[in-house]
Amino acid sequence: MVDLTHSPVPPDPLRDGPPTTPDLARHLVALATTAGGTPHGGLVLATPHDADDLVAASTSLASVALGLPPGPDADDLADGLLVVRDTSLDGRWPTWSTTLVGLGVRSVLLAPVRTTHRPPGVLAVHADRTDAFSEAQVAAFGEVAAMASSALAVALDRDGLHRAVAARRLIGIGIGMLVERYDLSVERAFGVLVRHSQHLNLKLRDVARHLVESGELPEQPPDLGDGPAEPT
Repeated sequence: MVDLTHSPVPPDPLRDGPPTTPDLARHLVALATTAGGTPHGGLVLATPHDADDLVAASTSLASVALGLPPGPDADDLADGLLVVRDTSLDGRWPTWSTTLVGLGVRSVLLAPVRTTHRPPGVLAVHADRTDAFSEAQVAAFGEVAAMASSALAVALDRDGLHRAVAARRLIGIGIGMLVERYDLSVERAFGVLVRHSQHLNLKLRDVARHLVESGELPEQPPDLGDGPAEPT
């Protein structure tokens, strides 16, 4: 969980390079809370490539409120921005609304964060009074949500490329270790990794990572047939 109680200094792209995806999420949440005129806001987004969900929240209240089930889902946000002006009177998600009232949240703005990956995420801000958001604040929050979709789509694609490059590097190192240790050809060494992956139901990069980090394959592989001695 990301604590945004103290907003970070915006990065200088010429000095620091592109912000990391968590840093970008922090910045977007800060923009959303500024737009909504409330200190409480958060973002949650499912990420690809088996990574943990991206979660950022500006306060502990926002962190709890963002994770409450069962509230609005992707279908409820299909048309875009959702405004809950009084949680004590909104009966669409009674358990969610009642819990928010108990937390002291009386108004909520929610918007989907759509990237090239599914399902969409959610950007939200929470206020402690009813009908807290003016039309101008609702419009500004919507603009931040649209910006979040575009910016996070780019960031997640960049993260995916970085992971792909890292996975290829791990696999290459693992192949090199098998070639050197067991006098295998590159093709046969790659085949060893593939068979381990299939036999153990592990991703190829995870087999290679285990080999690189421990010096050993994760488990005895299936029969390799004729050829050099089997790696153990």
